[in-house]
Amino acid sequence: GTYVFRSKAKPGHIIPYLPKSLTNAIKYFLLINVVRDLSGNKKSHRSMLINVSQYVNVQNQVFDRVNDYLTKYQSKIQSYSKLPYNQAMACKEIADLYEIWKEYNLEQICGAQWEEVLVNLYESIAPIVVRLVNQKSKEKGIERLDYEPYKETGLRVIAVGGNSLSRGLTLEGLCVSYFDRNSQMYDTLMQ
Repeated sequence: GTYVFRSKAKPGHIIPYLPKSLTNAIKYFLLINVVRDLSGNKKSHRSMLINVSQYVNVQNQVFDRVNDYLTKYQSKIQSYSKLPYNQAMACKEIADLYEIWKEYNLEQICGAQWEEVLVNLYESIAPIVVRLVNQKSKEKGIERLDYEPYKETGLRVIAVGGNSLSRGLTLEGLCVSYFDRNSQMYDTLMQ
């Protein structure tokens, strides 16, 4: 079968789009950030891990697409989330977040009301950044995920990488992990 994250092209594989399972996981992570803030725990680190390919070229594409996706969400939420309720909910991105909120029963689990989440959405998701962590990210000046500069505020990060993420990189405050279940990565890790 054809998979979003891999093909016979191996390192030359081109990612056509982000699958719904991944965009849903990202939306869930956005919501978890709001929920944590509402619970008064504003300075904790929160991390999401995306590990879908051992190939740096594919990881780079995931990074770019996830970064674009996050930036679009941040900008839409900045524009719409503080508007009167019906106008805010008319924004597709906000309506999509509400679907995830309902689908995962987050109100029951967190005890927060959606209206409260909506009002706090932008402050909670604005600080989230996407970081690439792989063998090649050293070239971009990222040796590792450095939480130290964020100890006062908490780093909110979506980490995209491959095997280096599995090899002893610590993600502080890991909330969501996303793996491509069909990948060969597990074989690689066993060696």
